[in-house]
Amino acid sequence: MYVTNLFLLARIFPRDGTQGGRCGPGHWSGASLIGNNHVMNWLDNVKFDAKGLIPVIAQEVGTNDVLMFAWMNREALAQTEKLGRAVYFSRSRGRLWPKGEASGNVQTVHEIRMDCDNDVLLLKVSQPLHEREYQHGDGHVRAQEQPNVHAYDDVGVPAAALGALPAQSIACHTGRHSCFFSLLDNGVWRIDAPVLKDPQTIYK
Repeated sequence: MYVTNLFLLARIFPRDGTQGGRCGPGHWSGASLIGNNHVMNWLDNVKFDAKGLIPVIAQEVGTNDVLMFAWMNREALAQTEKLGRAVYFSRSRGRLWPKGEASGNVQTVHEIRMDCDNDVLLLKVSQPLHEREYQHGDGHVRAQEQPNVHAYDDVGVPAAALGALPAQSIACHTGRHSCFFSLLDNGVWRIDAPVLKDPQTIYK
């Protein structure tokens, strides 16, 4: 895994001092080479806001789908880099939030990138895949093993057709692939992504 600044191209180095990337789970370097070969703690390059937070975008490896937006404080970012799994900071709970602690939808982090102003992070992640379910007309989410050809999901796709679509990961607490499922369409917010799994079965 690399921690990368898109402008300065700061790069993580292994603890043995040789150039490289990931050297096994829990074995990440704590220093980066930046500018004129000046070695410093990579966390010191990050510009946290007045509340000690930085916005983070999670993007899926392979599909490049934007999955979610969250926040990290210094400890959350350090834990993410150390563990190779996404750990965010929950402002509502006021504590660290390891992604997937309740849902099981853990995000494995492949890259950590930072923008040119050092105040926004981009995570390249992968998550467990889930078979699609469909939302019946009565509002209940049903498994696709016995699809009703007259049922449509919440984006107007015939339920029977969902079985032909590939499995997707779930990042949103609504049971959808991405948190960005509301599309502004001619002045109206329209849902354009199906529920993959009933949230009531995710958060028990």
